[in-house]
Amino acid sequence: MSVRVSPFGREAKSVRRRGPVVPFARFLAAMVCVFAAASSAAAQDVVLYSTDASTVRGNWGRVESSSAAGGSKMTSSDYGWSSTDAPSGDPGDYFEATFQAEAWTGYRVWVRMRAAGDSKWNDSVWLQFSDAVNSDGGAVYGIGSGSGLLVNLETCNDCGVGGWGWSGGAWWVTQPTTIQFTSGGSKTVRVQTREDGVEIDQIVLSASSYRYSAPGSPTWDSTHVSEGGGGAVTTVTAAVTGAVRSILGTIEAEDFDNGANGTAYWDHTGGNSGNQYRSTDVDIEACSEGGYNVGWVGSGEWLNYTVNVPSSGTYTLEFRVASPGGGSLGAQFNGSDRTGAIAVPATGGWQSWTTVRKAVDLSAGTQELKVVFDTAGLNLNYINVVEGEGSAPVSASAVGGERLRVMTWNISMGDAGTWAQAQEIANTGADVVLLQEASKFNEDMERTYPDKLRQLTGQNWSAVWASHFGRYSENEGTLILTRLRIVDRSTRRIYDRGFTRVLVDVGGVHVNVLNAHLDWYDTGMRSAQLEDFMWWGRQFSGPRIAGGDFNAWWGEWWIRRMTEEHTDTWVDVTGSNENGYSLNGAVRFDYLFRAHHDGWRLAPTAMWVPWSGLSDHYPVVADYTVR
Repeated sequence: MSVRVSPFGREAKSVRRRGPVVPFARFLAAMVCVFAAASSAAAQDVVLYSTDASTVRGNWGRVESSSAAGGSKMTSSDYGWSSTDAPSGDPGDYFEATFQAEAWTGYRVWVRMRAAGDSKWNDSVWLQFSDAVNSDGGAVYGIGSGSGLLVNLETCNDCGVGGWGWSGGAWWVTQPTTIQFTSGGSKTVRVQTREDGVEIDQIVLSASSYRYSAPGSPTWDSTHVSEGGGGAVTTVTAAVTGAVRSILGTIEAEDFDNGANGTAYWDHTGGNSGNQYRSTDVDIEACSEGGYNVGWVGSGEWLNYTVNVPSSGTYTLEFRVASPGGGSLGAQFNGSDRTGAIAVPATGGWQSWTTVRKAVDLSAGTQELKVVFDTAGLNLNYINVVEGEGSAPVSASAVGGERLRVMTWNISMGDAGTWAQAQEIANTGADVVLLQEASKFNEDMERTYPDKLRQLTGQNWSAVWASHFGRYSENEGTLILTRLRIVDRSTRRIYDRGFTRVLVDVGGVHVNVLNAHLDWYDTGMRSAQLEDFMWWGRQFSGPRIAGGDFNAWWGEWWIRRMTEEHTDTWVDVTGSNENGYSLNGAVRFDYLFRAHHDGWRLAPTAMWVPWSGLSDHYPVVADYTVR
């Protein structure tokens, strides 16, 4: 647990020396020039995203995030470190970004941040700047000094934190929160750890738009300030940052379009009754299936989603709904009712979920999908859309209770034939498939493999791809395929490799599955990749499986390192490190690991390595019972 420091004392102001007397006429002329220049070229706000971080050290890293501005955030792992009384002149844990600033212009500092676990012990950082001064011209918060701007998310003693929020200081500290620079040009901001477990997606130095108030709220905020500055704001989540989403796949109910009541949605009552996720009048609450759902709906209320229909044809809309007494809803496209009233049965409770479906014929192109609630008394979790008159991705309960079957396979670029490999995958009955040496050379496997598996299994499959880079072609990468509902997904590209992750719904339990392919030749690079892959996995809560081609046998350092935080599923099932040889039947390079964290929720029950002549690696398959 962190220890809160006592409030700082007031900083002494520097003494200003009296200079030579300036004749009033000269003074007045100078001031006229100053005000004329200010009116003709007002200073722009500085807006920094996580992608602007140019230097990253220690317990900080950039990860993708569906709720962060620009789709990624800077994050530090929560190791329970105590808070520091002052910033370090030579810190080990920090990140830096550069920006352009004007001389002698006041910039109000704001940070959008989030505390891990919504804990007030994970909600503060130190900010330092190059060449910053206060309003009296005295140096403040210098990089390499023991002075820093303390930014704390919680706004009062024990009032708590929740989700993303904006802060520009600390409630118990008297400190300058507006800074200036003695010269114009390139400047640097350094963010260093005060408490670990902090996430940051935006830093704003406002010369105009936010001089007197924050861009957004201190809790449950959804404000993304445009990187172009000038006060442009979107109050959206990353799922609706402006890019039109494909209609295919899962559309979370809470990810309706950005805009005002009457434009992006219609809600009869003001405010968010659930006080979750977004600051609008739509009522959003935590969902028993994970994530959020829209609730407290009234008759006639609606939600808009801008979608792209890839081609003209038949699509099936699948609404995940709950209702104690039943009701109905429908869908319009570009203002035309395409479904009529879809009956929602009584499910027995506000969090007892079922799926209702309706097939519609749609034309290709960008369209406005409007979900209309014909009656009150129902909740909406998500809309899943599939081509044809199909069915939703199956849950684990539909394929054997709470069993989760995971497969990992290095497919050697598909050289032996992708149809044959797809048939091999289908034959295993896997729910989640991790592929290494997936390719976009001869065919785009991110698109073709889901289609092949749909034809072979009669079920819908989704894909998550991450390309390699640097010493490797970006046409090679890792690929995850799954027929389960994807709750969340992300990728990470570092040290020349691309990693992939999905969070899948297994009978109401959410399980993270991560996919890696470590370097085959450069052992130093392999070590760096492994450490980063393990760090990335720690960012995700709940039960977790990590798999792939590790290019190491079980006695080598890399596998011993993995088993410091995971169990080897082959050993879990067989009780031995021996056998399970996956590379040419001679050595075990391909693994599935179960993380110690929440490991009790994944019970390995079976594992096997089927022979295959379709790659130099054999597939590796395991079954887990999910609790």
